Amino acid sequence: MSHKTTQKRFVAGARCPECKEMDTIVCYYEDDVFVRECVECDFSETISNEDEPAAKQQIISIKEL
Repeated sequence: MSHKTTQKRFVAGARCPECKEMDTIVCYYEDDVFVRECVECDFSETISNEDEPAAKQQIISIKEL
């Protein structure tokens, strides 16, 4: 099985949400999943392209007058 990974790119001006260091975040795609991670600490986050599940529909009955 082959993995497709794009080149890692630094995000200028981005601050790591975990260690709070500036200019340490890199972003890339790995198998069509967006990944951002910090090069200074162990922070990593993935965001898939799959649609969010639809919210449960609420049925409201209308009372006849």
